[in-house]
Amino acid sequence: MTKDTDNVDRITRRRATRKKKQKKNWMIKGIGAAMFLYLLLSIIFSFYSRMTTTIALKGSVEEEVLAKGYVFRNQHVLTAPVEGYLEARVSEGERVNVGQILGYIYTGEYNAERSQKIRELSERIARLESAASENTYAGNGVMVEQKIASAVRGLSDMRQERNMNIIAEQKEALNFLIERKYAMNAGGSVDNTAQLAELKQQLYDLEMGTGGSKHALVAPASGVFSSKIDGMEDELSSAKKENLTPSYLRELDKMELERKETVVLHEPVCKVVDNYGWYFAAVIDAEKAEGLQVGQSVKLHFFDLSDTEIQGTIHTISAPEKGEVAISVSTNRYVEGIYASSRATAEIIITGVEGIKLPVESIHVKDGQTGVYVLRLDVARFVPVNIRYKNESWAIVSAVTDTYADYKLQIYDEVIVEAKNLEDGKVVR
Repeated sequence: MTKDTDNVDRITRRRATRKKKQKKNWMIKGIGAAMFLYLLLSIIFSFYSRMTTTIALKGSVEEEVLAKGYVFRNQHVLTAPVEGYLEARVSEGERVNVGQILGYIYTGEYNAERSQKIRELSERIARLESAASENTYAGNGVMVEQKIASAVRGLSDMRQERNMNIIAEQKEALNFLIERKYAMNAGGSVDNTAQLAELKQQLYDLEMGTGGSKHALVAPASGVFSSKIDGMEDELSSAKKENLTPSYLRELDKMELERKETVVLHEPVCKVVDNYGWYFAAVIDAEKAEGLQVGQSVKLHFFDLSDTEIQGTIHTISAPEKGEVAISVSTNRYVEGIYASSRATAEIIITGVEGIKLPVESIHVKDGQTGVYVLRLDVARFVPVNIRYKNESWAIVSAVTDTYADYKLQIYDEVIVEAKNLEDGKVVR
């Protein structure tokens, strides 16, 4: 009997112990579940109440638009009085004065070797005549020495750049300076009369060997000389830049550029370009032009011609046509080769948009008014702004000052970039 009683007690104790363990396990599981639920709710709440802000600071947006377009300019186009071939007396891109001889049209038979000799003799004669008429250094040995040193440095630079085309010309100019220095030291001057007469006789003999006549071309105005005629001179006059449309520029795309080696009677043969101002015009997407304004400052980079960026101003923006607009940019800056170019490719770099720079996510529209939410004493306040420029990432804004709004955007304001359920006057912290 005692033995049976002991067995019952032992079983009872085991059951009690097992129930305590089960109860403890359930308590642990309950606490774990509660903690998990708490963390989950915290994460969800945090996600829905997450807020990011930024400080309103001054900045600018620089954006590039690649455009193929045309160069419009004031220019005087010279037509040929006779048929033949042109021998220019000035270099491509050289500045000329009104009345200056630009070159000659020879009516005789063309010979490449003779033509080259005529050009070289003409250039030598021009250099000697220019040096003979120059009195700047007369009686001043120090200035002549400075000129010699500068010429030597120039020759050294040309050798490094392997610019062999004009080294011979510079050597001749240097020799003339050295002769002048020797003559001045001896109390005399350099007399090139005999040399000039000999060179002119050689030139005359060569010209007579063409079997024809020569006709001078004279600069009708001051500007930059170019012999590159391509048939688009009439289409790219500055008078046509005022009413540019995408359809007009697209029609120019269909034209073939024509470079002629010979001179045709009454057809363009060379031009003198006004280098005080010119225009670049191109067609771009209307969306990319949304932030552009007439008078806005931009930069142009003609990477096919030069590594230099130049400053320009937007002159015209056309009405949209099939999602495109025609814009023209005016400038008076020099770009190598631009005066001889009709078509050009450029990067239009928008640099003139400055103001308060904010992420586009911070821009909102409330009751038809564009603005941002600013934190004032942990309260979100809607502040109207003017959008000066906007792209996919940034907006350049300015404060609205001509309204009766209670708040105006100021530098160093804390602007809400992202938050859920934003409302004016809502406590967000």
